[in-house]
Amino acid sequence: EGWTRESYGGEGLDPTQTWSVGMLNPSLPVPGPADGDFYMGVSFSSDIPQDEWMISPVIESKEGNELSFYWWGQPAFLFKMNNVDWETMEFIGDKEMAANLEVYVRAINDEDNSEWIRLFDLASKYMDLSLMELLEATPATMEKENLPLDGFAGGRLQVAFRYVGQDGDTMF
Repeated sequence: EGWTRESYGGEGLDPTQTWSVGMLNPSLPVPGPADGDFYMGVSFSSDIPQDEWMISPVIESKEGNELSFYWWGQPAFLFKMNNVDWETMEFIGDKEMAANLEVYVRAINDEDNSEWIRLFDLASKYMDLSLMELLEATPATMEKENLPLDGFAGGRLQVAFRYVGQDGDTMF
Protein backbone atom coordinates (compact mmCIF):
# COMPACT_ATOMS: atom_id res chain seq x y z
CA GLU A 1 0.00 0.00 0.00
CA GLY A 2 1.27 3.46 -0.86
CA TRP A 3 3.90 2.35 -3.40
CA THR A 4 3.95 4.04 -6.81
CA ARG A 5 5.23 2.76 -10.14
CA GLU A 6 6.76 5.01 -12.78
CA SER A 7 7.82 3.97 -16.28
CA TYR A 8 10.30 6.02 -18.30
CA GLY A 9 11.01 3.33 -20.87
CA GLY A 10 9.96 3.23 -24.49
CA GLU A 11 6.41 3.28 -25.78
CA GLY A 12 4.57 0.00 -26.19
CA LEU A 13 5.74 -1.95 -23.15
CA ASP A 14 3.48 -4.78 -22.07
CA PRO A 15 2.03 -4.22 -18.54
CA THR A 16 4.22 -7.09 -17.23
CA GLN A 17 7.30 -5.22 -18.50
CA THR A 18 7.00 -2.73 -15.69
CA TRP A 19 6.74 -3.56 -11.98
CA SER A 20 3.73 -5.80 -11.52
CA VAL A 21 2.38 -8.02 -8.74
CA GLY A 22 2.82 -11.76 -9.10
CA MET A 23 1.61 -14.64 -6.96
CA LEU A 24 4.02 -17.31 -5.82
CA ASN A 25 4.09 -19.99 -8.48
CA PRO A 26 5.98 -23.32 -8.53
CA SER A 27 7.43 -22.56 -11.98
CA LEU A 28 9.03 -19.33 -10.70
CA PRO A 29 11.94 -18.86 -8.27
CA VAL A 30 11.52 -20.33 -4.83
CA PRO A 31 11.14 -17.46 -2.38
CA GLY A 32 13.57 -18.99 0.08
CA PRO A 33 13.14 -17.59 3.59
CA ALA A 34 11.01 -14.65 2.37
CA ASP A 35 7.44 -14.73 3.59
CA GLY A 36 4.23 -13.69 1.92
CA ASP A 37 2.22 -14.85 -1.06
CA PHE A 38 3.16 -12.14 -3.57
CA TYR A 39 6.20 -10.45 -5.05
CA MET A 40 6.91 -7.69 -7.55
CA GLY A 41 8.51 -8.55 -10.86
CA VAL A 42 9.53 -7.06 -14.21
CA SER A 43 9.56 -9.09 -17.43
CA PHE A 44 12.24 -8.04 -19.88
CA SER A 45 11.64 -6.51 -23.30
CA SER A 46 13.87 -7.56 -26.19
CA ASP A 47 13.12 -4.55 -28.35
CA ILE A 48 11.90 -1.68 -26.13
CA PRO A 49 14.18 0.09 -23.60
CA GLN A 50 12.96 -0.16 -20.01
CA ASP A 51 13.38 2.25 -17.10
CA GLU A 52 10.94 1.01 -14.48
CA TRP A 53 10.72 2.50 -10.98
CA MET A 54 8.86 1.22 -7.92
CA ILE A 55 8.87 3.88 -5.20
CA SER A 56 7.97 3.42 -1.54
CA PRO A 57 5.77 5.70 0.49
CA VAL A 58 7.59 8.12 2.81
CA ILE A 59 9.24 6.25 5.69
CA GLU A 60 10.50 7.56 9.03
CA SER A 61 14.10 6.40 9.43
CA LYS A 62 15.65 5.66 12.80
CA GLU A 63 19.19 4.95 13.94
CA GLY A 64 20.28 1.46 12.93
CA ASN A 65 17.62 1.01 10.23
CA GLU A 66 18.52 -0.98 7.17
CA LEU A 67 16.66 -1.92 4.04
CA SER A 68 16.30 -5.69 3.60
CA PHE A 69 14.89 -7.19 0.42
CA TYR A 70 14.99 -10.35 -1.65
CA TRP A 71 15.76 -10.48 -5.38
CA TRP A 72 16.05 -13.10 -8.09
CA GLY A 73 17.41 -12.93 -11.61
CA GLN A 74 19.97 -14.68 -13.78
CA PRO A 75 23.28 -12.79 -13.47
CA ALA A 76 24.47 -13.78 -16.97
CA PHE A 77 21.60 -11.88 -18.55
CA LEU A 78 22.53 -8.65 -16.83
CA PHE A 79 25.00 -8.50 -19.73
CA LYS A 80 24.54 -8.46 -23.50
CA MET A 81 24.97 -11.82 -25.16
CA ASN A 82 25.76 -10.53 -28.68
CA ASN A 83 29.51 -10.55 -28.01
CA VAL A 84 29.90 -14.12 -26.76
CA ASP A 85 31.97 -16.83 -28.41
CA TRP A 86 29.66 -19.77 -27.69
CA GLU A 87 32.33 -22.33 -28.55
CA THR A 88 34.73 -21.06 -25.89
CA MET A 89 31.94 -19.69 -23.62
CA GLU A 90 33.79 -16.39 -23.27
CA PHE A 91 32.94 -12.76 -23.85
CA ILE A 92 34.65 -11.18 -26.84
CA GLY A 93 36.00 -7.89 -25.57
CA ASP A 94 34.39 -6.09 -22.64
CA LYS A 95 31.09 -7.15 -21.13
CA GLU A 96 28.31 -4.66 -21.79
CA MET A 97 25.41 -4.29 -19.41
CA ALA A 98 22.02 -5.23 -20.86
CA ALA A 99 19.87 -4.61 -17.78
CA ASN A 100 20.28 -3.90 -14.10
CA LEU A 101 18.46 -3.89 -10.80
CA GLU A 102 19.29 -0.82 -8.75
CA VAL A 103 18.08 0.45 -5.38
CA TYR A 104 17.94 4.14 -4.53
CA VAL A 105 17.08 6.24 -1.50
CA ARG A 106 16.32 9.93 -1.10
CA ALA A 107 15.70 12.21 1.84
CA ILE A 108 12.31 13.88 2.06
CA ASN A 109 12.03 17.27 3.73
CA ASP A 110 9.54 20.14 3.79
CA GLU A 111 11.38 22.41 1.33
CA ASP A 112 12.18 19.94 -1.44
CA ASN A 113 13.15 16.33 -1.94
CA SER A 114 16.81 15.48 -2.38
CA GLU A 115 18.23 13.64 -5.38
CA TRP A 116 18.09 9.87 -5.53
CA ILE A 117 21.27 8.18 -4.20
CA ARG A 118 22.08 4.73 -5.56
CA LEU A 119 22.69 2.21 -2.76
CA PHE A 120 22.73 -1.02 -4.77
CA ASP A 121 23.75 -2.00 -8.29
CA LEU A 122 23.28 -5.71 -9.02
CA ALA A 123 25.40 -5.78 -12.19
CA SER A 124 28.46 -4.46 -10.33
CA LYS A 125 28.40 -7.56 -8.09
CA TYR A 126 28.98 -9.72 -11.18
CA MET A 127 31.16 -7.53 -13.40
CA ASP A 128 34.37 -9.49 -12.78
CA LEU A 129 32.94 -12.97 -13.41
CA SER A 130 33.44 -15.03 -16.57
CA LEU A 131 30.45 -16.19 -18.62
CA MET A 132 30.62 -19.67 -17.07
CA GLU A 133 30.80 -18.19 -13.57
CA LEU A 134 27.82 -15.96 -14.39
CA LEU A 135 25.78 -18.92 -15.61
CA GLU A 136 26.67 -20.88 -12.49
CA ALA A 137 25.78 -17.91 -10.24
CA THR A 138 22.02 -18.13 -10.90
CA PRO A 139 20.53 -18.44 -7.42
CA ALA A 140 18.23 -21.37 -6.63
CA THR A 141 16.14 -19.18 -4.33
CA MET A 142 15.65 -15.48 -3.88
CA GLU A 143 18.78 -13.77 -2.53
CA LYS A 144 18.65 -11.43 0.47
CA GLU A 145 20.36 -8.04 0.53
CA ASN A 146 20.74 -5.73 3.54
CA LEU A 147 21.55 -2.09 2.90
CA PRO A 148 22.38 0.23 5.81
CA LEU A 149 20.46 3.50 5.98
CA ASP A 150 22.78 5.16 8.53
CA GLY A 151 23.01 8.46 6.67
CA PHE A 152 19.25 8.93 6.84
CA ALA A 153 18.63 8.31 10.56
CA GLY A 154 16.20 10.71 12.18
CA GLY A 155 14.63 11.82 8.92
CA ARG A 156 12.07 10.87 6.35
CA LEU A 157 13.01 8.99 3.19
CA GLN A 158 11.79 7.08 0.20
CA VAL A 159 13.26 3.94 -1.34
CA ALA A 160 13.07 3.06 -5.04
CA PHE A 161 13.74 -0.15 -6.93
CA ARG A 162 14.73 0.45 -10.55
CA TYR A 163 14.92 -2.03 -13.40
CA VAL A 164 16.72 -0.44 -16.35
CA GLY A 165 17.96 -1.80 -19.65
CA GLN A 166 16.92 -3.73 -22.73
CA ASP A 167 16.98 -7.44 -23.54
CA GLY A 168 18.11 -8.41 -20.06
CA ASP A 169 16.16 -10.86 -17.95
CA THR A 170 13.01 -11.04 -15.86
CA MET A 171 13.74 -9.83 -12.34
CA PHE A 172 11.87 -10.37 -9.09
